[in-house]
Amino acid sequence: MSYMETYKEWCTNPYFDENTKAELAAIGDDAAEIEDRFYRQLEFGTGGLRGVIGAGTNRMNIYTVRQATQGLANYILSQNGQEKGVAIAHDSRIMSTEFADEAALCLNANGIKAYVFDSLRPTPELSFAVRELGCISGIVITASHNPREYNGYKVYWEDGAQITPPHDKNILAEVAKVTSFDQVKTMKKEDAVAAGLYKVIGKEIDDRYMEELKKQSIHQEVIKEMAKDIRIVYTPLHGTGNLPVRRVLKELGFEQVYVVKEQELPDGNFPCLAARAYAVPDIGGLRVFGRGDPVSERGLLARGGDIGCPAGGLRDHSRRIELGADICDDMHLPSHENCGIIRKIKNGEVSPWRLRICICIPSTACWTARAASKSCPR
Repeated sequence: MSYMETYKEWCTNPYFDENTKAELAAIGDDAAEIEDRFYRQLEFGTGGLRGVIGAGTNRMNIYTVRQATQGLANYILSQNGQEKGVAIAHDSRIMSTEFADEAALCLNANGIKAYVFDSLRPTPELSFAVRELGCISGIVITASHNPREYNGYKVYWEDGAQITPPHDKNILAEVAKVTSFDQVKTMKKEDAVAAGLYKVIGKEIDDRYMEELKKQSIHQEVIKEMAKDIRIVYTPLHGTGNLPVRRVLKELGFEQVYVVKEQELPDGNFPCLAARAYAVPDIGGLRVFGRGDPVSERGLLARGGDIGCPAGGLRDHSRRIELGADICDDMHLPSHENCGIIRKIKNGEVSPWRLRICICIPSTACWTARAASKSCPR
């Protein structure tokens, strides 16, 4: 079938909703746009789906999400994993909530339990939930650091990590077999809930995640001594980090945490990210500036407004935060060994920066506090 024939099928087939048909009717005179939306199927790669939101086979929409989920469901059934279930989380992007529900209901229609977070959560908490609940798989609806027009669909396996061999190739093969929407199953949400297939998760997982996260903190005695003196400015970039970051810092003892108000609330349009720089509150004294990406997988730290280091090797040339210095684009933070940070030492016995405090840990991808004197600059 040609791309134009597929376009006409989407415009007339009762399977597709009226909003989808109206969106497609609006581009009826734009052959180039029609071709771009329908010349191929949105590719399901080793990490899942990622694409521009909109109607069409080459777009992120409820139909392409269902189609990918049907392939995942077929593989889970082949592994007899339906009783273990799948954990599902989403970020603040446009359509993330809807895509999460569509994925869950497709799984449910295939007899597979879905554990769906009650609201947006950071990606690392999904990894934790997969292992904590004993799920066979996990799904995160997110496009990470891509522009606001995008959304995505990442698949995780029972170890809490993104799919790796042999599961990645096997899942890709199953998704490729789903060539028609007639092969895709779904069901009503109320029926799925009544059948015990659609389960909502939230606070209980949050609490267990926070407890495990705090166990990653080292040299707690140093944090206890210095936390009241350290002032932290943090921005969640309109993403998922606001509540969990503030909570873990508070529970670790940090009392002076300031959030950039303009970027505090979740918003899939990311309205305050158009500029390359934004205002950092002038709180004076000893301080740390931190920001996470919208799904709290990566972070950036700045010491006293002097320097920033993206965690996890993130190269962020397009959205540099102007702090009066260049960003260290190639700084990796796999552990406290490579974190650059600050400490105020009493009595002047050593340099103020001799002891380092790590606030971003990519392995958990949530801002937490660590202190380490090992390998500090002399």
